[in-house]
Amino acid sequence: MADETKNDKVVFGSKFDDTETPTEITSLCMCCYKEGLTRLLFINIPFFREVVVMAFECPHCHFRNNEVQSSGAIQELGSVQTLLVVMAFECPHCHFRNNEVQSSGAIQELGSVQTLLVTTPEDLNRQVIKTEHASFKIMELDFEIPPRTQKGMLSTIEGILRRVSEGLSQDQPQRFQVDPDTALKVHEIIVKINEMADGESLPFSIQLDDCSGNSFIENPSAPKRDVNLKTEYYHRSKRMNVDLGLASEEDEDETEEEQSEKREEASKEERIMLSDEAAAEFLRIAENKRLASEHPDGPEGEEIMCMPCPCTSCGFQGQIRTHIIDIPHFKEVVIMAFSCPRCGFRSNEVKAGGGMADHGTKLTLKVENVDDLSRDILKSDTAGLYIPDLDLEVVAGSLGGRFTTVEGILTQVRDQLASRSFGYGDSSTDGERATYKRFLDDFANLISGETPFTLIMDDPVGNSYIQNLFAPDPDPQLTIETYTRSFEQNE
Repeated sequence: MADETKNDKVVFGSKFDDTETPTEITSLCMCCYKEGLTRLLFINIPFFREVVVMAFECPHCHFRNNEVQSSGAIQELGSVQTLLVVMAFECPHCHFRNNEVQSSGAIQELGSVQTLLVTTPEDLNRQVIKTEHASFKIMELDFEIPPRTQKGMLSTIEGILRRVSEGLSQDQPQRFQVDPDTALKVHEIIVKINEMADGESLPFSIQLDDCSGNSFIENPSAPKRDVNLKTEYYHRSKRMNVDLGLASEEDEDETEEEQSEKREEASKEERIMLSDEAAAEFLRIAENKRLASEHPDGPEGEEIMCMPCPCTSCGFQGQIRTHIIDIPHFKEVVIMAFSCPRCGFRSNEVKAGGGMADHGTKLTLKVENVDDLSRDILKSDTAGLYIPDLDLEVVAGSLGGRFTTVEGILTQVRDQLASRSFGYGDSSTDGERATYKRFLDDFANLISGETPFTLIMDDPVGNSYIQNLFAPDPDPQLTIETYTRSFEQNE
């Protein structure tokens, strides 16, 4: 890839410019050290990330290279935050080709296991992002590609199966000479994999297990639920953290007690390192609480606590503000908001106060008029949303914690679906774009109150809430059900 450019113009006038014209800059070729040409194009990958596609070609030695990099926030000291890098190589002499995908963004908090049941030939065209930390399994053949044995790849299910078949066939001539029995068994597996790739051996199941949580299988039914795709999350083991570079070999040998002592020491150091402003804030709030207890008849103060917190986008030291609100007929909730004074990054989150409820809660609201859209709604980060009228499901954790109105939560879902969708991507067909446009139009009718609909919010922890307009009497449009959590939900 080019190392330095000789063009001082702005590559992209704005990250949000709606243009499909690539920008061209002259760059240094790393093969012949003469000037070549680099083309850059900004692309938004639906349901994933915003990236910059770069292609380099040298007119002198004909060296070519292409790369994909994310368009991250500008740091205090110039740097590049790359979330997805796609590298492709082709030799013009022997025609050898190779490609690789690396996700060098943040490693997710939980690992993920995605299991897909391939039932139709169209499922073979699903896009797959497989990082180097992911294992790929074909369940029916008991065949597995272990993690870190292949480079990351951006392909389709058919493409991965073809690559597996080519890899197994590569040493078959030598294998037949050394061990014919093993070679014959490998040949049978190759034939079955080719039949799967051709769509002749259906259905079959594949599993993508990534301890970094950065692998991905396309959902062609998005934003609707994919009945054939199951995603599960898990906590990484010590060995996995060592493999990802999140811990050292010494940490793996430590006992739980030793690690607990270290966490305690780190917690003490963090408490000691609180800034003077935070300490003064604590003292001020404590004094206000003391005065409120001495004057119980006085008005209740609405205190906002400020704590130092680094910005997750640029690293600048900002402040996170927290405030406790008492929701009538429910419980107290904590609202947290952060705004960076340097880069302008903002985030907010809502956490329910108190302990975990003994049972899960399922709230069903029948929205019949515009007034129902103004109901307050508290969605915890463990709650999922479902709208049967659109066959739309928002799984738990997708939006985080939110304290807003019914209209507000629907608007947030609609905006995210409209900005990140395969229905508007480069690979979408005219039929897919038309179908997705009809879906968004139907969604807009729900938000405007023109069409009655049903909203279901399922929270296994029981920390979600929808306002009862008839409180303390029962609401005829709101149904509240409690249930016993399953073993998987408790885990």
